[in-house]
Amino acid sequence: MISTKDKIIEYSIKLIKTKGYSSFSYDDIAQKLKISKAAVHHHFEKKEDLGIAVCQYLQSKIEDGSGKILKQGLHPWIFAETRINTIKSGEICPISSLQSDFDQFSPKLKKELKKTTEMEIEHFKKLVEKYAPGLTDYSQAVNSYLALKGALQYRRILGEEFYKESVMSIKKEFYDFLDKKESN
Repeated sequence: MISTKDKIIEYSIKLIKTKGYSSFSYDDIAQKLKISKAAVHHHFEKKEDLGIAVCQYLQSKIEDGSGKILKQGLHPWIFAETRINTIKSGEICPISSLQSDFDQFSPKLKKELKKTTEMEIEHFKKLVEKYAPGLTDYSQAVNSYLALKGALQYRRILGEEFYKESVMSIKKEFYDFLDKKESN
């Protein structure tokens, strides 16, 4: 059974994906989870504490996801695809959403979000390095991942068709890049 603390974190991520970090309150969480605001404060005294816990939760998901891909020797695109498939239509990447509020955060929360952001990119890069060890420049692979995150942002405004076409194009470029590098 999932703990109240984890329910709060998971629901907060849903709110971050749909409303943004600055646009939800502990009252929103309490109402949805049918708990008191005091119960939310019991687990996360300040919203900063909740933001840090969200970042740490996302870090664990990144580590778990990349670890599974590495262990199974799968293509690095699977990591990217798995990450974006957790984001539904009308939502945005929780890391990207948090980044949009970065200037409003305390130094502690900024540090944790920076760590999360760097970790996401580094884990993807490591997967590419493992899959295609002969590469000398990983910038194209990282750019593909960043383009995916951009497609997620544009999806909210331009819709599913645009998003699907963008993802297919990014995926093709990524595969072509790796295939070209492997054959050299």
